[in-house]
Amino acid sequence: MGNIKQSFCLGLFLKEGMALDELIRRAKEIGCAAVEIWQRDKAPFEELLDVTQKHSLQIASMSGHYSLTEGLNNPDDHGRIADELTESIELAAKHGIPGLIVFSGNRNGRDDEESVEICADGLRRVVKLAEEKGVNLNMELLNSKRTHPGYQCDHTEWGVRVCKATGSPRAKLLYDIYHMSIMEGDLIETIRANIEYIG
Repeated sequence: MGNIKQSFCLGLFLKEGMALDELIRRAKEIGCAAVEIWQRDKAPFEELLDVTQKHSLQIASMSGHYSLTEGLNNPDDHGRIADELTESIELAAKHGIPGLIVFSGNRNGRDDEESVEICADGLRRVVKLAEEKGVNLNMELLNSKRTHPGYQCDHTEWGVRVCKATGSPRAKLLYDIYHMSIMEGDLIETIRANIEYIG
């Protein structure tokens, strides 16, 4: 795979009855460098740590908090999310996981302008710990046209504003080209223009 460090999402490939060791071994054989997990409570996390170490694969990222739809754009959820992120940051640092996935949450009538600051406020609760531990908080860009209707962080420009408002080099974006091809197109130029904010 040359200079590309390709990873895969465990939840999309690990099926019932499939041996985790076999999946990770085969991923390594075809050139994958890492695996991404979503909710670690729904993944065989401890086994995954052992198997990825055995086959020299990295865990690239995992969800830092548990709800995609009830996310950082609602201040009522900030306490819960801060607790979940604190635990996840410590775990990521312990196991060499460079990034955690964070979610804006669904709009539910919330104003885009106001929600930038609300999300940044939520991230600022834990960003100093993320800085100390060397862990990125990557807000995921998802499409709201097809698979995640109502999701607020659905455009790069909005996500970059959250990163800037947070005021930390550890506040980044998870730039998903599938989702952004649906929402924006012009992927290469968008990536070039915003590379410093992509984790």
